[in-house]
Amino acid sequence: LGRNMETYARIGISEYCVYDPIGGLHFPRLQLFRLPGEEDRVYEHVQSSADTHGSVAVPSESLGLELRFEDDRLRLWDPVAQEYLLEYAEEHAGRLQERAARIATEQRVRDLESELAVLKERRPGNP
Repeated sequence: LGRNMETYARIGISEYCVYDPIGGLHFPRLQLFRLPGEEDRVYEHVQSSADTHGSVAVPSESLGLELRFEDDRLRLWDPVAQEYLLEYAEEHAGRLQERAARIATEQRVRDLESELAVLKERRPGNP
């Protein structure tokens, strides 16, 4: 919250996010600061909201997303799609599932083609 924040403000980075994944360094553990205008070079704290379960949310104008700290992790919420962006592990697992399904489908097509070829061979009057 010191030198880096001042440097980013000086070069005009519109938003500055502080996230403390472990806890103990910052409270609250998720904070967002925004430059109020193009000429301003001092960040203003963006008000966050909290629910009864301890989740904290703050809107990012730059990203068009809501940053949410819940269950001890940072999540990105898309308010337009009304869903979370997938984390890397979730995205990777989804790709693996899609690949496995595609391979299984391709194998099923090959099996059906083989069965069809056998049936054609058995057909009466087949030369």
